[in-house]
Amino acid sequence: MSDTTVPYKTLIAWSAGFIDGDGCFSIYKFRSSYQIKITASQRRKSPLIILKKLYGGSIWREKRNKSVFVWQISAIKAHVAINKMFPYLIVKRKEAKTVLAFREEYLLKNLKKEKFTTEEIEVYKAKLIKARL
Repeated sequence: MSDTTVPYKTLIAWSAGFIDGDGCFSIYKFRSSYQIKITASQRRKSPLIILKKLYGGSIWREKRNKSVFVWQISAIKAHVAINKMFPYLIVKRKEAKTVLAFREEYLLKNLKKEKFTTEEIEVYKAKLIKARL
């Protein structure tokens, strides 16, 4: 697949299908805050390069299995990417909705100078796990 000849909207739809099959949405602790991220792993680097061109992020080789490449994007870039992919997501639509809701509530709390409790974080993580079932 050559990303130079494919219409942008088609690439967004393709990326949603790729993430539906080989991607993962998650919530993780970064320093003293929490972030959302999208990760995808593949033996072929070329699909991950397309994701990086579309959304940014980084690509590296997995430490334990050097034949696998990993693409990852987090924070605001992940938020933007999920919003673009959302209309085309099928399998992981609930997961995407959960991480977006988490990020939006997290940002609102930060604006109000409030903090998420550990219990609130765990509720979102449980919702994310439930969405995967």
